[in-house]
Amino acid sequence: VNTTRYKSYPLTSISIDNGPHISFSYLMTSGEKRYHSLLNNGVMDAGTTTRLKEVNVTYNTDTIAHCCIDYKIVSSGVEPTNNTIYFPQNIMISGEGTYSFNYDSEVYGGFPPFGTHAVDAWGYYNGSYENTARQFLTNGLSYDDTTLDEIVNSAYRYSNHVCTSKGMLTKVTYPTGGYTEIEYEPNSIGAQIIRNSSTEYLPEIRTIPTAQTGGLRVKCITNYASD
Repeated sequence: VNTTRYKSYPLTSISIDNGPHISFSYLMTSGEKRYHSLLNNGVMDAGTTTRLKEVNVTYNTDTIAHCCIDYKIVSSGVEPTNNTIYFPQNIMISGEGTYSFNYDSEVYGGFPPFGTHAVDAWGYYNGSYENTARQFLTNGLSYDDTTLDEIVNSAYRYSNHVCTSKGMLTKVTYPTGGYTEIEYEPNSIGAQIIRNSSTEYLPEIRTIPTAQTGGLRVKCITNYASD
């Protein structure tokens, strides 16, 4: 088995001649899971991960700016959707205050391992663990005996916006007490390119009934004053 290992070297500081010095400190975290096709259950420990914890800006010996990040750990759910996720929950910036963040499914969890095969045809998580390979087109592909047109049989590559929404940023609360809420909706299509025997195998754009497709888009952003 050929494997490739990567080692990261996080940036620790930036020094500017006759200017400020910027330093970075990190938090080492663990508990995250990664999908590996060579394992029996497909899941392995992802090891330790480096996350930014603090940024400090000094000039000579004086601190002129400081930023600190607190993370929320979410690890609930049942196998295989019980991955541990670290969400930036609070960011404190000196001279401004604390910004807080909320995310979809941060309470109930249910996050898959990184690299999961449970994705739709566009690569977004859809919760279909019947998918056993990363190949999007060859899985469940057959041919019409008469026309030799390709037929995609797999129902496990359809999009599922409930699953795709997991982990999306839903709310930002500002130091003033005001906040912004973000609502998403699935992408949709009203036309597609057809290239088969009916088009003499030339690409042709055809209108179709509006259908849900992979990924999300922002539907609504609402701003509120402090309570």
